[in-house]
Amino acid sequence: LMLPLLFLIFLLHLLFLSGLGFLFSVLNVFLRDVSCFLSIGLMIWFWLTPIFYPIEFLRFPYRWICLFNPLTYYIISYQKALFKGEFLSFSDIFIILFISLLSFIGGYSFFIKKEKLLLKRI
Repeated sequence: LMLPLLFLIFLLHLLFLSGLGFLFSVLNVFLRDVSCFLSIGLMIWFWLTPIFYPIEFLRFPYRWICLFNPLTYYIISYQKALFKGEFLSFSDIFIILFISLLSFIGGYSFFIKKEKLLLKRI
């Protein structure tokens, strides 16, 4: 019963990550140090995402840091579907859909805008 919901979350997560991939691949061609900073940034991003701890463990003044993180909403959706057996609310689906589309459209448009410069640079 939760399999279609997990498939939807997975596809939206893939769309989000594709947008980030477009963005950082272009930035890496022009700024070679992006790959070094990206590995450090991803490690910090990992610990700011509530993967191994529920977001309820954070006190209220510090919870905004996790809620500002777009990956938090995907992780919470996975946790609701897999561990709690709950369906996502319409607002949960809308938030991850919005984040996914924003990331993909932004990353892809940046890639298309810089495509000619990429071909010259490579």
